[in-house]
Amino acid sequence: ATGYLEDVVSLALSSVFGPGYSFKIDYEVKRNQSEATPWIVIDGEKNSPRDEVGGGVLDVASLAMRLALWSLMEPRPAPVFVLDEPGRFLGEEESDEEWTPDQAAFGRMLKELSEMLGLQILLVSHSRSIIECADRAYEVKKTAGISQARQVKSTGD
Repeated sequence: ATGYLEDVVSLALSSVFGPGYSFKIDYEVKRNQSEATPWIVIDGEKNSPRDEVGGGVLDVASLAMRLALWSLMEPRPAPVFVLDEPGRFLGEEESDEEWTPDQAAFGRMLKELSEMLGLQILLVSHSRSIIECADRAYEVKKTAGISQARQVKSTGD
């Protein structure tokens, strides 16, 4: 399972931040117990998640770790994840016209992990870059206390 967890989290990190990013877990026995130490590896240098690696990096790594651990569960719970504003610590969108590459890469990474692990992701987002990667998107507006949903994107069934 160790190699699998490292592979899934590394895939997510390198998809969003580039090939210099990966994830490693070191194991050692201390006081007759196994201890695991996670590392965010940037350009070959191990960094503790407690170090200044950035909130976006930690968001991506922790989400990928949760998805990978879910995929290892037996029996496995329903293959549906509900996310509220994932990737919020990635680069901000400059305007309605310009998309931040980190958020677009994050959206592609979510889609890739969804397909690879066989799960469905329902998410709420204001990021046009993330929404663009979705198979379906709905805009929800509240008028006079009533929410109205309108489909704004569909890649078909």
